[in-house]
Amino acid sequence: MLFLDTKYYFSANRAIQPFLTGEIAYSWLRVEESSVTSFGPPEVAIVGDASFRGLALGIGGGIAHCPHPKISINLGVIFRWLMIGSAKGELGELYDINTLNAFNLNFTIGITYTFWVHKRFKK
Repeated sequence: MLFLDTKYYFSANRAIQPFLTGEIAYSWLRVEESSVTSFGPPEVAIVGDASFRGLALGIGGGIAHCPHPKISINLGVIFRWLMIGSAKGELGELYDINTLNAFNLNFTIGITYTFWVHKRFKK
């Protein structure tokens, strides 16, 4: 997945900062030997790879600990909705796939490095 996310911090000048987060992501998945042209004898069927593409939207929150103004350690929870928009296999490419949607709850742990801090938020 390729993510673009944003965070809103409630207390920007403290060591422990609660935040809200939102994200949008482009997702892709390739499964080897998972697509066939027909079901029948093995000599008739052609087996190939399948690929799926779609978008994900997420919203959540968490807590960030900032030991340094440019470094934070993040713990969070994100509720994500994944929508698969196309699937491609041996029979071609399909669009508008309504059955390949997923809702899930994700727990995140990470380290953030800030390259530029606005002068308003400097201590």
